[in-house]
Amino acid sequence: MSKKIFSFPAVFASVLIILQFFTFSAAQDVDIRVKITVADQIRAEISGRFLDAAKAVKPREMWFLDDYAGIGGLAKRRSDVLIYDRWNYLIARRALSSTTRVRSDIVGGYRFTVDLTPLPSASAGAHVSWASGDVGLIMLDDIFPQTNAKTAKVTLELPTGWQVLGIDPQTGPNMFTFSNTEKAVFYIGRGIRNRQIRRSGPPLDLAMSGEWLFTDEEAVAMTTSIYTAYERLFGGLPDRAARVSLLKFPVASRPGAWEAETRGSTVTILSSDMPFKAQSIQRLHEQLRHEMFHLWIPNAVNLSGSYDWFYEGFAIYASLKHGVAANQIRFDDMLASLAQAYNIETLQPDKRSLVQASRDRWLGGNSRVYARGMLVAFLCDVRMMERSKGKRVIEDVIRDIYRGNPLTGERRDGNDTIVAALRSHAELVPLVERYITGAEPFDWSSELALAGIEQTGVSPGIKLNVTSKPTGRQKDLLDRLGYNNWRKLAGTLK
Repeated sequence: MSKKIFSFPAVFASVLIILQFFTFSAAQDVDIRVKITVADQIRAEISGRFLDAAKAVKPREMWFLDDYAGIGGLAKRRSDVLIYDRWNYLIARRALSSTTRVRSDIVGGYRFTVDLTPLPSASAGAHVSWASGDVGLIMLDDIFPQTNAKTAKVTLELPTGWQVLGIDPQTGPNMFTFSNTEKAVFYIGRGIRNRQIRRSGPPLDLAMSGEWLFTDEEAVAMTTSIYTAYERLFGGLPDRAARVSLLKFPVASRPGAWEAETRGSTVTILSSDMPFKAQSIQRLHEQLRHEMFHLWIPNAVNLSGSYDWFYEGFAIYASLKHGVAANQIRFDDMLASLAQAYNIETLQPDKRSLVQASRDRWLGGNSRVYARGMLVAFLCDVRMMERSKGKRVIEDVIRDIYRGNPLTGERRDGNDTIVAALRSHAELVPLVERYITGAEPFDWSSELALAGIEQTGVSPGIKLNVTSKPTGRQKDLLDRLGYNNWRKLAGTLK
């Protein structure tokens, strides 16, 4: 999604980052050289060249992102935009807004300045580039021009003591090659602690900076266990190296706040600590459970379109079940999360299907994507377990979608593919029609009764509890949901 750049104090002098992009097509070879300089001010001066030789080329389009993940005003960070022809003569001096596109067959280069001061909203730090103090994130997509040039060779020259971490192939000291710059993420700074977690198969690393209440070893252990659990859930590993990066917010944030994004094979988590160590450990487990899911879906499947309701809402539900299974959260905590999602759903001012909410995610549909998506995942899980007498669960559908849509396979529409997978189970058809493709008011009374769960109170303050005298069938469903997991782990369940 996005990347980060940073500026350092004047004592570090300036940072020089040289990025070389090479794009090849049937019509042209393009060699773009970009130089980023960051001095005592948090800004970058960027210049680039398209080298098309002397042959005629098709008109090239160039534009900039102004909005990403609901974060607007990115164009305001850019200034002094200069556009050159292929002979390096200035042909335009202009302010490029989000709607401005340069289209010409003689565009040869550009130069502009980007302000990399962290945006005031803490949530922006995980999605767009920034730099602060001695750490930064470079997300190429939001600071560089949008063109047809996607492949890249990137060479970075940094101040003494600084290091750069990137997940793509490294061809030399601080040199990387990218097959898709839209997915390119760099983690740069002083004192970054990188631990290699998995050496067999696709590598997995954990990079951290700053001081936390938990130890690096505890973070490594959690990352390892969750990655292994998802390997079992999905029935395999993504075929690419992956890195999890954990760092502090660059701006003030409340205790326990966190924001994350998984772009390509890079998981970026920005967080603040909780007041106590036990809380911080639980929060980190929550962050890792949710974000590492995305290394498989949507980032390792060849599905298109806005199906966020599935890879966000269903991911939250799957991560809750894993949290209970790993004894990191109680079954009561999972019920509390479901109740909170229900309360959020009932407060929505209008009714939209999950498909429509995903399309409108950054226009006011974000809460519904998460809340209603998680609730529907729970309903599907209960219905599948009830119909199969506990032999099938929603994780089976998730696994089938992952296995059936590899990156090397045919490109398919995400909504159509997932809806079809759910509809292949007769017991899920009504849920699909009511909540996923339809926009009916949410009603889970039947599913709660099947699972032996009672709702008390009124919205927006409802609570969920296990019924005091569940039937044998309800006990079976509760057990599959994880109600007795702590007893199993303690060896007290007979």
